[in-house]
Amino acid sequence: MTTLTGTNAYTITIAEADVTASQLTAISNATTEAIDASGVTGLTLDSISNIKTLLTDGNDAAQFTEDSFSSLATVEVSDVTLSGSDLAEAIDQANAATGNTTTVFSITAAGEITGTEEDFTALIADENAQQIDITNENLTIDIGTTISVATARSLSEITAGTVTGTITSGTTVAAMLDENTGLTGTDAYTITIAAEDEKVTAKDLTDLYSKTSVAVDANAVTQITGTVAEANIVYGAGDSEITGLGNEIVVTTDNSLTLESAGSSTLAGLNTLDNNTVGMVNAASIQSITGLLADLLTAYGSNGITGLDNEDIILSDKTVSVSDLNTLNSFTSGSINAESVENISGS
Repeated sequence: MTTLTGTNAYTITIAEADVTASQLTAISNATTEAIDASGVTGLTLDSISNIKTLLTDGNDAAQFTEDSFSSLATVEVSDVTLSGSDLAEAIDQANAATGNTTTVFSITAAGEITGTEEDFTALIADENAQQIDITNENLTIDIGTTISVATARSLSEITAGTVTGTITSGTTVAAMLDENTGLTGTDAYTITIAAEDEKVTAKDLTDLYSKTSVAVDANAVTQITGTVAEANIVYGAGDSEITGLGNEIVVTTDNSLTLESAGSSTLAGLNTLDNNTVGMVNAASIQSITGLLADLLTAYGSNGITGLDNEDIILSDKTVSVSDLNTLNSFTSGSINAESVENISGS
């Protein structure tokens, strides 16, 4: 019947249980009478656009009889890149025809599904109703639209593929990092830190950029709080992980700085941190420092570091000069432990 030409008043009953959407649409276009497709239980491999068109027409009494597609059980979708909008609408039309949510759409050909947050919210409901099975497809939010943290989390949980999209503007860092409701996994989210989070911890920044393969926009950040080591991790991540940094105030939380210890803050690290930002480094939290005299003089002599003036010092040098010792002594009212020193030059 797909070879019928023209438009006539044929009375047609579809005998096949399995047929493509394109075939049924072609038959429908050949007659002015409503087609009886009540015996159709499966739509075989076809594009989602063709499937949506047919099922929409199938709910039009002028084109198909009332019971048409009422027993539709399976639909096979051929699209490799699948429109989430068309898929959600096609499922809605199938549900309207059957009066329930039992029609299963096979989307195994799809490598990517695209759509808005509204589309994906509908598809999550369809997934929960077992009408589709999203397993390893890449899910891409349409350019120019955004996605909430809640929806992003749900999508990440149902696919082993990559979720790509822009997180809704104004979303707080706390909301994105919440253990129970925040972002999970590592996907391709475009994240811009909001002005509300202008003061943020270094650890939160590290945790945030670990949630996405796209560099986080941190231009709104004006102050970073954390240990020297934590802050340097953020700056060391580079523009591939986080952008917009370099002029922030940094407030340290260390009580002491060591000479060298894996994962700990060091005096050399404090000087590195000073070089990482043109903003001031407030090191008032630091009460004791172990390190080399040259590094100490660099830190105390910097115009970019504040809050150093009463720390207890433990030198790690073996050789120092009298003049450098005197200079260091003028910088701090704390004690200076020079037990490591074996040679003193100068007078």
